[in-house]
Amino acid sequence: ADSELSDGNDNECEDPDLPRLFDDGYFAALLHRELVRIHASRFDGDEQALPRAARQYAQRLAQSMESRPDEMLQQIIGVEVVASHFAPGFAGKSALGTRARVFDVVADLARRPTDYWLGLLKTWLIDARACHVVMVPDATLGARLERERRQAERENAARVVDRDAHRERIARALESNRVDLPAAVRAAIPLPDARGTATLPHRQRVLAAPGALAAAQVVQCDTEFVDVQLHVPLGAVPEALRPYLVLFQALVFSSDVALPAGACYGGRVLAAPLRVPHDDVDRQLAELTTSRGCAVGLGAEPFVSAWVDELLVLALHTAPAQYAAAARWTMQLLAFGAPTRARILAVAQNLLGEIARIKRDGDLMLMAAVARLSAADRAGRPRWIENHASLFDQERVLRQIVADARRGHAQPTLDSLAAIRRLLLRPHAAVLSLCVPDAADAQAYVDAFAAEWHACLPPSAQRAPPPGPARAARPFDMPCEPRLPALAQALRVHVTLKSVQAASLAICIPCALSAHPDPLEDFDAQLARLPARDFYALCMLLELLHRTDGPLYNAVRGPGFAYSAYFAVHTRAQQLGFYCSRAADVSRAVLALQTLLGQVADAWDEHVGALEIAMARSAMVFASVEAQASPQAVLSQSVSSAVDGFASLELKNRWRNAHIDAVTPADLRRVFDQH
Repeated sequence: ADSELSDGNDNECEDPDLPRLFDDGYFAALLHRELVRIHASRFDGDEQALPRAARQYAQRLAQSMESRPDEMLQQIIGVEVVASHFAPGFAGKSALGTRARVFDVVADLARRPTDYWLGLLKTWLIDARACHVVMVPDATLGARLERERRQAERENAARVVDRDAHRERIARALESNRVDLPAAVRAAIPLPDARGTATLPHRQRVLAAPGALAAAQVVQCDTEFVDVQLHVPLGAVPEALRPYLVLFQALVFSSDVALPAGACYGGRVLAAPLRVPHDDVDRQLAELTTSRGCAVGLGAEPFVSAWVDELLVLALHTAPAQYAAAARWTMQLLAFGAPTRARILAVAQNLLGEIARIKRDGDLMLMAAVARLSAADRAGRPRWIENHASLFDQERVLRQIVADARRGHAQPTLDSLAAIRRLLLRPHAAVLSLCVPDAADAQAYVDAFAAEWHACLPPSAQRAPPPGPARAARPFDMPCEPRLPALAQALRVHVTLKSVQAASLAICIPCALSAHPDPLEDFDAQLARLPARDFYALCMLLELLHRTDGPLYNAVRGPGFAYSAYFAVHTRAQQLGFYCSRAADVSRAVLALQTLLGQVADAWDEHVGALEIAMARSAMVFASVEAQASPQAVLSQSVSSAVDGFASLELKNRWRNAHIDAVTPADLRRVFDQH
């Protein structure tokens, strides 16, 4: 256990510059030298470098405004409204300035000559005075400050003469801050109808996927961009290769590409093989996409857990005019990526740095431990990819990869990565999910990507027969397999880490409630029976308990036992979890939970009244609307609904809304007693 949970404070240094980290001016000198070089070379002789960067910035800003319009408008326009209101001579009408015309400003900057940017670079970065600020870790100082803090607490407690009066003052202060809405206010609260929740208008279809794709799921809505998700099943990856999947996904967009003769590059067909360096690949991808990424698992938190782990997910966001080139590059990176020893070393070290960051976050470490303990490995079958991808395995794997690469023994790693690549390039396995503009020819988008996938397959795979109609109707055939270990008694795990300063807690119990329909039965007939009533009743009960200023909030956060306390139902893991985050006193937080549950059981009507139920129902409605309020969100929800066995997002909404609307107080009491 000690080796798996080491704090990473060993003597082996991952970066030759790190010993100089606290040398006065060392990194400032490195930065200054590079800025002077850029200035002297006039941005490496590229006169279009800054105009290109301005265009890329404008596209990323437009994407952000489309996916998060409320946040972006608040950042851009809200600041100017406030500044105008408090400006001298304010006449009662706010005026908008340059921030509201940000696209015009960026377009103007894109037309500025290179000398303009060189002047900015020299004035504000090269010639400007710099301050070098470092935070120096000092274990001795940290221990002394902790002793001083505890001594101050003891002295404060000693100054309290009348403890009973002190407790009464605290009780009065808490009571004065308790929210108690008058009856008139309660009656006036608008409550949404769960049966008619809104979603961004869209059309969703599963289209024919010519070439080598298994299926194509397409969403069309009011968008200016194209969202792409390519889902490649990982079930065929054998046990020996699974430890390398994390490194593989990190290298997909960070490697050289060895294009064979006959491949397309730069608008021409190559007559001979060509190796494209990774920095050139990165520059071209930056022009073609506003965002891109690759992950092992759907809804994955790297090194921690994944909602669905047996998938490799490639995602990119691009403009319609650049879609074809972006799709070609994506497939060429997946099929012809050629990492070098240097890239393996650099990327593996970056991944180890990410693990070190996670180990300074108690909540993420807790989630990683829960995920690892909740997925028992299967006898006679490969271990779950989630277990291989966990930081508890990956730290050891990555350190070995780094050590081998430093000794010049990177060939076994290269061979493993190449073997994974060959296994992924199988015909009729990958599922393409797209979100395209309303007026677009959706089939043309599918055909373009399918053609690129087909062109990258080995010749033998290009002749494979297409999948049957059943696979096309259900693009994601991923049934939920139980993974919880069979325990004779409760498992208690206590993890200590020097790198965290507050405690985190998880209590997880089995909870295998039906949440989704059986895709082999008639949907409407199932919906009429409301088979997931208990699942949605439990979700509503938890929403009621841990809402802001609700029972759990006041029992745990109010007294300061923990920063947050909440429940969560994990459908695929088949668990109900209680979590405490950044806890000052874990034991008292658990005792407060136990006391609260007893109070709710004894005084049910006081805690679970009509208004509380209505507010919990409203919160669930709001969450479902918010989750489908942008084009990217609709695509993500369409993918997750398909994984859950729904034929469309519309059916998922009908299913959820009918169940939320049907939950009764008796249902809430039943699931409280049972779970």
